[in-house]
Amino acid sequence: MVVLKLLRWIKGYVDFEGTSTFPERFINISTKMNVQMWDVKGGDKCVSGSMNLADYMGIKGIARRSAMRLRVKKRHGLPFAVHKNKKRAGLLIGAVCFVIILKILSMFIWSIEINGAVSLSKTAITEALLENGIGIGTFKSGTDISEVERKTIIKLPDIGWMSINLSGTTAYVEINERVVSPEVVDMTYPCNIKAACDAKIIRLDIVKGIPETVNGDYVTEGQLLVSGVVEDVFGNSYLQHAQAKVYAETQHKISVRIPSKCIVNVPDNSMQSRKRLSVLGIELPISFAAVDGENAFKQSEKQVVTAFGNDMPVWIYTDKWYQYKQSERVISEKEMKLTAAKKIAMMEIFSFNGKKIISKRISESNIDSEGVFDVNYVCEEDIAIEERIGLSESGQ
Repeated sequence: MVVLKLLRWIKGYVDFEGTSTFPERFINISTKMNVQMWDVKGGDKCVSGSMNLADYMGIKGIARRSAMRLRVKKRHGLPFAVHKNKKRAGLLIGAVCFVIILKILSMFIWSIEINGAVSLSKTAITEALLENGIGIGTFKSGTDISEVERKTIIKLPDIGWMSINLSGTTAYVEINERVVSPEVVDMTYPCNIKAACDAKIIRLDIVKGIPETVNGDYVTEGQLLVSGVVEDVFGNSYLQHAQAKVYAETQHKISVRIPSKCIVNVPDNSMQSRKRLSVLGIELPISFAAVDGENAFKQSEKQVVTAFGNDMPVWIYTDKWYQYKQSERVISEKEMKLTAAKKIAMMEIFSFNGKKIISKRISESNIDSEGVFDVNYVCEEDIAIEERIGLSESGQ
């Protein structure tokens, strides 16, 4: 839409109105003669709209044939601007430079839209695209789209399919994430089920195999739980792939240390800022304020410049430095417990995946000016692990 408006402005166009006994005759003949009109509105023996300057200059014959009296309401575009300012050469030069710059800008990629990313981070995809040849400011005609797609899929194996389409100055990236196939269990080899750790048996869910323990038994790591050596009614032994889930009570321990003192950054309510302009990947400073960044943390804000509702390849960055002072602070007992609880909760998420916590007991102590929090857990989990049956074992 923006390009169409720009082309119309370069060619020049007029807003017109006309009166006639049969204005629809004028519209029909103009359409038949391929005269482009837009924003056409009809009324009682009148019509109004807009058309290109070249069409308006050659439409007098059609107006006579349809007894239409035309009048220009308003003129738009470059030809009228040049005629009006023909004694001002600078304006003409500036307009020509604007068109040239716009043409040059249209040869680059200035925005990237990614669709289809669910579990994958759009930031990671953008970085992979940039590494393989597509990013903000990339020259379009020198880009091998197929090669970029291939290298990006290799870089991010979670992408199953990718398509990159260039439209204007925007690269549209469509992806489908790879669907992970379920693991296929190899049932061709004979095996036993043994205990992965010391535990107390809660229940056995056996699909194949002979149980070697019962509910309530205490077992040690490596102990046989379900045998893959099966005996038929005739007393003959044969081997099979034992299958079972063995749920048992297991014990685990987590230890967390929280120091009683820490170094904190205290803001001193002073802030320094500096702005910079990024055009075509080239950064230019806007302000030159001196900044002391030794004892300060930096925060950057990015603002894109828009024109006609579209993002332009121009960004304004505002960098802010907030000054702080370092001081030692004593952590209260309440804060230590709260911090320890957060760390313990986080460790439980990663360490107890697939385990059900039945109970836990927390003990506290102080060692070397640190708060020590020991957590003892009783969990329910599947302790079954497969172990192939060797020749010596099968012969026993």
